Amino acid sequence: MQLSTFIGLRAIAWIITKGNEVIQYGIKRVNISFDHYYEYIAGQPVSKRINRRMKKQMRRHLWRRRSRRKNLMNTLNKHGYSCDGEMSRDELLQLRVKGLDKALTKEELYMVLMSLQQKRGYKRLRGAGNEDKIKSYSEEILKHNEKIEAKGSADAYMAKLFPNTTIRVEYNEQQLKKYRSIGEYLLTLSTSKDLIFNRSSYEKEFNAIMDNQGLKGSLRDKLFSIIYTQRPLKKSKISNCDYEPNRKVIHASSPMYQEFRIWRDVMNIALYDGNKTELDIPFDFRVKWVQKLMKGSNLTKSACCKDLGIKSSKEYTWYSGSVIAGNAYFGFLLKLDIFCDYQQLWEDLYSATDDDKLSTILRIKYGLSDMQVNELLDMDLHTLGYGDFSAKAIRKLLPIMQTGKKLKEAILEVYGVVDFKNVALRNVILEQHYHSYEALVDRLKKDYAIEEVKFEIDHLLKLGNKGRKELAKNKRKDEKWLKENAAVLAGKSSYDILKYKLWVESDGVSPYEPEKKISLKELFTKEYNIDHIVAKSTLFETGYQNMVLAPLVLNEKKDRMTGLDFAKSLGVETKYEAVVEKFPEGKKQFLKMAGSDLPTNWISKRQNSDYNTKCFATVGSDLSPTLSKGEGEKTKTQNGKLATNIPGKLINKFMNDWKLNSYKEDDARYYLCKAFIIANFSQNTVHYFDNIASQKSDYYKLFPDLPLIDFSNAPIFIPRVKFTRKTKFGYTPRFALHGESVYGERVEKSRNAKGEWVEKKYYKIRQGVGKLSANMVDNIMAGNIKRLVEQRIAKMGSHEEGIMSMVDDPILFNGKPVKSVSVRVNAQSIYPLHSTDGRGNTTSKGVHERKIDFVFSDKNHSVKLLMDEKGKLSKSVKTLMQHVDNLNDGYPFHSSGMDLHERDMVKIDEKVYFLVGAGEVPMVREIYALTATNSHTIKSAEWAKLKKLYVNQLGEVLGELTIDNGQLTIDNG
Repeated sequence: MQLSTFIGLRAIAWIITKGNEVIQYGIKRVNISFDHYYEYIAGQPVSKRINRRMKKQMRRHLWRRRSRRKNLMNTLNKHGYSCDGEMSRDELLQLRVKGLDKALTKEELYMVLMSLQQKRGYKRLRGAGNEDKIKSYSEEILKHNEKIEAKGSADAYMAKLFPNTTIRVEYNEQQLKKYRSIGEYLLTLSTSKDLIFNRSSYEKEFNAIMDNQGLKGSLRDKLFSIIYTQRPLKKSKISNCDYEPNRKVIHASSPMYQEFRIWRDVMNIALYDGNKTELDIPFDFRVKWVQKLMKGSNLTKSACCKDLGIKSSKEYTWYSGSVIAGNAYFGFLLKLDIFCDYQQLWEDLYSATDDDKLSTILRIKYGLSDMQVNELLDMDLHTLGYGDFSAKAIRKLLPIMQTGKKLKEAILEVYGVVDFKNVALRNVILEQHYHSYEALVDRLKKDYAIEEVKFEIDHLLKLGNKGRKELAKNKRKDEKWLKENAAVLAGKSSYDILKYKLWVESDGVSPYEPEKKISLKELFTKEYNIDHIVAKSTLFETGYQNMVLAPLVLNEKKDRMTGLDFAKSLGVETKYEAVVEKFPEGKKQFLKMAGSDLPTNWISKRQNSDYNTKCFATVGSDLSPTLSKGEGEKTKTQNGKLATNIPGKLINKFMNDWKLNSYKEDDARYYLCKAFIIANFSQNTVHYFDNIASQKSDYYKLFPDLPLIDFSNAPIFIPRVKFTRKTKFGYTPRFALHGESVYGERVEKSRNAKGEWVEKKYYKIRQGVGKLSANMVDNIMAGNIKRLVEQRIAKMGSHEEGIMSMVDDPILFNGKPVKSVSVRVNAQSIYPLHSTDGRGNTTSKGVHERKIDFVFSDKNHSVKLLMDEKGKLSKSVKTLMQHVDNLNDGYPFHSSGMDLHERDMVKIDEKVYFLVGAGEVPMVREIYALTATNSHTIKSAEWAKLKKLYVNQLGEVLGELTIDNGQLTIDNG
């Protein structure tokens, strides 16, 4: 049996055939939110999960800090230290300096300790200690002292000059040497904002103050622990390699792993301009960056932009962190002037357990000096932990990466495994399609003995972020072009519009008549038509790039000649070549193609030509179902084949030829038509069209005589939304987290009409100005900023225009542009999913105050239908959190009546729909509709006739649930 599938953007269509017989077919929807779908089409380079993870980390750090502060406050209050007043920045710093020499009162010491708790510095910085760099940077910074003072913050100015955090910290530490403490140094500056120091400097000031105050014993130790103690990172376990299961992963300090890591990071570098369009980076530059990193230097965005000839990197974005770390081990050895077998030296350093024995080896085996030996003995290789790959896997992958391929491509080439974990800028859309397709194929293999898989994926799934961005950009250009030329094209057919587009592109000149200017009046007559530069019958290329304007008389004479050969036959070759130079590069390849240059792999070279197609080719491949002895179960044996990819160029051609284009692209049956065409194709068919110029037989004889299927009533499966998950703490919601960072619960007190005090709870979030809805504008917390926003919206005339205006030209508050604002959110609309003890340990609901994750608590989970003995129907809606609470309280999952959930399939008057949401008046949509347009609202008279369908992944209806006189009736057909 053969499985033929077409993976579209919102559905997967499949057909199983055996010879000339269609065994089964169906459609599986892909459960993707429209927000993600539209972002994917627009070429968004980052998936939602990255933003969500970053915001979650921000919230966790915030709550941990607040937990420590509250713990410190309670400890001090318990021992009689407190203060109700407030102090300015300078007053607090003066107290900290006073504490170094004089005794402080309990109130003053309380304020000093609370001030010290606000910042505790970096415990460890990667790459610290590069004195040569620090010296050069320090000298350059000293040149800008006047500007630094004018800016008001040395570190703020340094952050613009030097994005490397390590350099900035080291510079601050050098400046700090002139003063007794951090507090004394900060008093010389106008602001403390963004200044960074090492943890040891903060601890030094704390100990100096405590020594002078005579605070000793357990209280001092406890205060020090609350403020400065940090949980050490967990030690890495030596795990097995994912790709070489019998091999352990390599240590991260190994020169082999460092080289592998650097190639991985450099190949993943992607720079985006202000329009989020990815820049082309030549491979030569990547090699140059690898060499720089291998010598121990770090790599920043600004350095990459400078190498690429970009003067200012401010308008460009990358997703490689603040800096790509160089090979610290190699750089350290170069600094010590050590030149030897670095791999062998590392093995000796890594395996050494005794310093005396190691020093002897270093002196005798490598001939190192005492200074070099002492430096190497102080070096701790074990701080880096372990990598993710074994040495054996790296030896296989690294040579492929050094040819210019990314890690994901090398893994696929060597191991035939799709690994999204090691893909930079993971895309949730592509992953979801891949896993949905994989689950479908696995399910089909359980019921059918599939021996061959043929497939094609949507062209947008083939493209990367850059390609989709360019596609969306070109589409907007075309729409703009049509509007600009609306007067000329009014009432014209699509064929005439295409002729006009080619006329504009060629500046009104046909390459076959290079000396004649075609007038607009002539263009829309029958004297001119569209010619395929290289005949369809010789290359099978029907795209716009293979089209050009031609006089009808000449087009009839051209026959199957290429454009270049035809120009030679007309004697206008030289002028033809001059005209050709004015065309885009994509069209030039056809205009300059001679008959002798016609490729014989024009179709097959598109098979598995991109990485994403190769990924999907691994699904269902290399599997030949056979029966194992005695048990009759299917086992998998290797046959060394990938699934056969049928290029979309052929599919689109026969969609028209076989008149299977009756469905629009927003109908899932459109994909099923494409799957049917794939079922008629084979690799032999592809090879036929590769050499179509030399073929003489009728290609229709190549196709099996498959009967047309009933596309109109194709079985369809719509995946359900998973609402809950069970954990050791009970049931929790399984739903989208709140999109923005939630900064804790707030309480607002006010008096009601009776004069009683009432409390109103709400949450604070930070929202970008570009995402402000009308409701959010009403809930902006800062009154002054709210007025400015409302004034701009009123000035522009509409909410949308006002928001776009503030994105392009931000409003100013206190002289600074407003890019995000604090917005209050109703406490009833979001629900804390986890709670933490302040150290990151999550426990069951309500145990601790500090929340981490939030979900939308007012999201409807289901609508329950009940019918009494008199036939009266009642409806009640249950929210998601009510459902979760019922589960945790031990209520039964199912009860009387009918529960309808989001994406349930229902039948009304023999028409099948699926629910868009669960409410008393829910909207439903046609099961084949792929758009976000609701097609039907359930009317009151239709509720009693409604049936709920139970459908498996193959689209087979397992049963129907109806309400009949208060009883549930399941019809299994």
